Amino acid sequence: MKIRNGFVSNSSSSSFCIIGKYYKNIELEKLLELKGLSEERINDIISDNWVDCDEVISELLGKDSDLEGYHMSDCDDTIIGYDIYKLNKYNDLTFIQFKEKIANELKKIDPTIAINDLRIEVDCEFDV
Repeated sequence: MKIRNGFVSNSSSSSFCIIGKYYKNIELEKLLELKGLSEERINDIISDNWVDCDEVISELLGKDSDLEGYHMSDCDDTIIGYDIYKLNKYNDLTFIQFKEKIANELKKIDPTIAINDLRIEVDCEFDV
């Protein structure tokens, strides 16, 4: 799980590129409620400015899911999908097929999702 908190400057750098669907906290809460999680458990996973993406994915799709999540706390968005490096694992797929695979995985929790709902999030932070 990676969390971006606006502009961060420290002695390290981080970057990621993920293809997936954005969810607001309220949308994730509703999906977790549909799975039968208690309000207390949901509050352990999601707060006003923080989302435990690993736990959200684990609760919604199981611990064996390949999907990843990244929470952007400065805009209350969480993107769930595959890191672009997963293309190496599925190197026999075209980019469109890769996006279809992501959409099919997400349909397990969000049946209305379509390939056009997927976005690419690139985030880079470097020390200068």
